[in-house]
Amino acid sequence: RLGEIAANPIWYLNIRKCAAEFLRQLYNDEENSEQQVNINQWILLILNQLAESSKDIIEGSAQELLQEAQASTNYVKGTMRLDCENDIPVLYPTMIAPPPMESPLLDCVQNKPDVETSLRKLRRERLEGRGGDVYISPRAKATPKATDHFDLTDKVQEFLASDRKVFLVLGDSGAGKSTFNKALEINLWDNYKTNGRIPLFIHLPTIEKPERDLIAEGLRKVNFTESQILELKLHREFILICDGYDESQQTQN
Repeated sequence: RLGEIAANPIWYLNIRKCAAEFLRQLYNDEENSEQQVNINQWILLILNQLAESSKDIIEGSAQELLQEAQASTNYVKGTMRLDCENDIPVLYPTMIAPPPMESPLLDCVQNKPDVETSLRKLRRERLEGRGGDVYISPRAKATPKATDHFDLTDKVQEFLASDRKVFLVLGDSGAGKSTFNKALEINLWDNYKTNGRIPLFIHLPTIEKPERDLIAEGLRKVNFTESQILELKLHREFILICDGYDESQQTQN
């Protein structure tokens, strides 16, 4: 799998270079060169393929390693190199597999902070705090003067399935906006899947400057570390449920 790691951009560049370098070291192992002819043939083919087919910076690195490997004075390896040059090469299947949905080992190798454990903890806390009260979804209408009413939960789910970015719920004080927002968050956590969009309920009056970094502030309030926050902001999507806009410290939109 070293060839796959070297070819796959999901890995950090230094890890890909290390994989290619490891292949070169295996190839240059003079002690086992004659006993491992088949393996060395594959290594040479892999380095050739990386040097010719990669479209990023690993291509130059593979070319340098290939030149070093081909400079060997070992007779067996020299013959092997000529065979590879004269024969039609059989491409080594360095196919790029789709990234796993969740791989703690991959995260550890790439020095990524563990975010899914913290997300599962947050999900559990939210679901445990929902209580046993029966919740009835409110009815709403598109404008104050509209006569047609619709189920607000259904309309929000329709919005979440679309490409639209903002859904604003207006209503009088005590109409149930906050209750709806909390119920929506519970519903989204109940249906949360690993690597899915993260529902983040934020009570705006508790955020000093929400216009600056709302997501980071919201995550800090539920005990995520700075490295976790950076990882989530770079690689994940959120569903922001902002409550109490009329009570917030905002002076402008």
